Amino acid sequence: MRLSALLFLSLLAGGSARAAPADPNLVTKVEVQGQGGATTIVIHGSRPPNFTTFSMVDPPRFVIDLSESALKDVPEEIKVGDGTIHLVKNLAYGSGDNAIARIMIAFQREVDPPDVQASGNSLIVKVGRPAAPAAVVAAPAPARAEQASAPAAAVAPVPVIPPVLPGLAGAATPSDPEARTAMEAAERIEAYTKAQTEAEAKTRAQAEERVRKEAKQAAERESRARAQEEARLEAEKSMTPEQRAAAQAKGEAEAKARAEEVARQARENDEIRAWKEARQAEERLAGDGKAQVTQLSAEARAAEAARKAAAADQLERTASQARIDVLRARVERARGAGVAPDPEDVKALAEVDAATVAEQQRVAAAARQSEAAALALAEAAKQAQAAEALALAEAAKQGRDAEQAKAAQEEQARVAAEQAKATADQEAKQAEQKQALLQAEKEQEQRTAAAQEQKLAAQRDAAAKRAAQKEAKLTAAREKVERARAAREAKLAAARERAEAKLAAAREAKAGAAAARAARAEAGKQARATAAVAAAEKPRLIREVGFRQLPAASRVFVRLSDAPRFSIVEAGDKLIRIELPNTRVVRPNDTRFLDTSFFPGAVSMVTPRKRGTGTVVEIALKEKVAYQQHVEGDVLALDFERPGAKSAAAAP
Repeated sequence: MRLSALLFLSLLAGGSARAAPADPNLVTKVEVQGQGGATTIVIHGSRPPNFTTFSMVDPPRFVIDLSESALKDVPEEIKVGDGTIHLVKNLAYGSGDNAIARIMIAFQREVDPPDVQASGNSLIVKVGRPAAPAAVVAAPAPARAEQASAPAAAVAPVPVIPPVLPGLAGAATPSDPEARTAMEAAERIEAYTKAQTEAEAKTRAQAEERVRKEAKQAAERESRARAQEEARLEAEKSMTPEQRAAAQAKGEAEAKARAEEVARQARENDEIRAWKEARQAEERLAGDGKAQVTQLSAEARAAEAARKAAAADQLERTASQARIDVLRARVERARGAGVAPDPEDVKALAEVDAATVAEQQRVAAAARQSEAAALALAEAAKQAQAAEALALAEAAKQGRDAEQAKAAQEEQARVAAEQAKATADQEAKQAEQKQALLQAEKEQEQRTAAAQEQKLAAQRDAAAKRAAQKEAKLTAAREKVERARAAREAKLAAARERAEAKLAAAREAKAGAAAARAARAEAGKQARATAAVAAAEKPRLIREVGFRQLPAASRVFVRLSDAPRFSIVEAGDKLIRIELPNTRVVRPNDTRFLDTSFFPGAVSMVTPRKRGTGTVVEIALKEKVAYQQHVEGDVLALDFERPGAKSAAAAP
């Protein structure tokens, strides 16, 4: 019955159908590791984690809640700043079975949903790093490269990303300039188309990977739910009908709350995914708008304008398709749940379908217009080449004239520079000779001063050496006299100490012998008187014989049934005997000896013994110390001073 009650209480307190563990999951470490194209965050716990996740936007964040968990020695904030993750915040709230440890990852940019996997007692979160957008760069045309050699027409080539113009690749043969220009445009168009295809394939692969990850996470959640259901059924077997009904009601309420939470998270994830796809499309469009375009010919300008229009159309179609996917997902989810979809979503989906048909018709018309534009582009390129040829010839003539004038100016400048150099060399030579004379005079003065300084230093060193020798002799003489005086004083002090010690020992021995004789006589007298009185009384009971350590002493005490009658006999320097006439021990345990030698005191052992009609308590000492006796009601106590306590108290 007790086991059933414990299972029921665990079920109610755990927030799920399984029994809660006795200890919370302690998160002791959060690590951030860079691995290739991803950043891995490892959350170390004390047991397998039970967790939920959800995403947040503006700014983008990913949150992991670990139920029945707490943080231990984990910093509140871990700064990363690797271009993908800004920081990781570690928070904890709640207590007991409601404790939750929250790990929040703040991103510096939009990323795909992280991959979360449980491994033993750890939780591994992998965040993919977004790849840098690949720029499709078309090589400049050979004709442009040749024209760039002329000074007047030198323009740095800028990468061109051409638009998709169907049918232009086969419009002419490479036998004349017009055909060559058209062929180059067709090659750029093909490269752009290939890049777009690869980008779309990559996007589809990423979408499929997200679907697989979400399916895997759903399977894991389902597996945990099955395990929790099995634990709940096992716990219900030992419950009473009332407990089972209460647990079932609680489980249904929790299941409903979990279903609502899952639905909310699914809606948020769908909206976040659509928002991210639209945002990526807008960023690609903005990035293309910032690309520099060569302004070498009318053909390039027209191609760039057409490419931007096509790219904008493509990105708009991508964003529209993402919004359509969100609408379809909402409608399908509502139908799958057996409820009527939102009328606004159904209406919007119908409008989108109608707009899609109109867009397809517009694209077909645009394709036809592109073919006509390609023909016009070839003609414009032919005219532009003729105009550029004339401009190049004129620029070449002007360049030759400018070079001849520049050569004449350079010759005049060379002659003037040589004359100026000869004059400067003559002046520099004269300045060097003058500087050499001044330097020689300065060095001679320095040598003379150094010689005088050396002579004075030698004299000072000799005087200092003589003074040091004299001081050393005086010091040695003083030390010799001081040692002799110290030896005499030490000898006299030792003689005085020996005499005083001998006298004190004699006095102490005499006083101790007299005190011992008096104490033994008094103890014998007391013992005889006590024995005579005790013989006429009722026997007293010894209820306890004990030992206790006090702050400054060691206490041996005897507790009796009435006020104690006793005598104390010093049987030796290290043996004290307490005689208790007309007594008997109540507990057999109090007849055993007490070994107190391991205590830091003077008492080594306490031994109770029965003697005739009385009891004797013998106290063996480690060394002879002073003691005091106390009688408090029915307790007799002897307090022995700690060895060295008296001398320590007397020390200054």
